[in-house]
Formats: sequence, structure tokens, C-alpha cells
Amino acid sequence: MTALEETLRAQLAAAMRLGDTDATRVLRAALAAIENAQALPADDAPAVGARDGVARAGAPESPRCKLTEDDEFAIVRAEIDARSRAASGVAASEADAAARLRREAEILTIALAQAGQ
Repeated sequence: MTALEETLRAQLAAAMRLGDTDATRVLRAALAAIENAQALPADDAPAVGARDGVARAGAPESPRCKLTEDDEFAIVRAEIDARSRAASGVAASEADAAARLRREAEILTIALAQAGQ
């Protein structure tokens, strides 16, 4: 596990303990984005533990591609950029939504800084 993943997971655990739903949501989303980027394309992934196209209980996880730490930082920066752009595009009547998006971007920015980026 990379320093970034460790940081995101530690912050997720703290956010969950504090009941911070915004932080929990954005940290889970960032970890999911990293995990999704590790998934092999369907054409390249072997059918491990599947029979007739149906995954079975107890089947091992499919192989993943290895991301560099720089790849992971780029993924999280893309998440930050997406939230910042979305906050800028929110109508003035939805100030709460824009504030939530800015806070989510700030949470991820702090995680990057703590992980050394």
C-alpha cells in the first residue's frame, strides 16, 4: 500500500469515527477511483473463480494492474479538479452544494499534502 493510500485510509477511519459524512464520502470516492484504475480491462482480465460468467462465493479477486504512486496522485488530483470545476459551475441558488464540493476538494488536497505531494 502506498503512502497516499495509507493516508486516505487513515483519514477515512477518522472521518467515520467523527461521523463526518462529507469526508467519508469523498475519501471513499478517492479510494474507489484508485481501485477502479487498477482494474484490468474486461478483455484482458482472466475469468478467475467464475463459471458460466457468474462469480462464485470464495472466488479469488481478479488480478489488478500496478499503479505508481505518481499515478495515484494524478487520480486524486483529477478528483480535486472535478470537484473544483463542479463547485464553480453550481448556480448561486445552490450555495450549499458548492460549499460541499469545495470542502471535498480541500479534504483531498490535505490528504495529498500529508502523503507528501
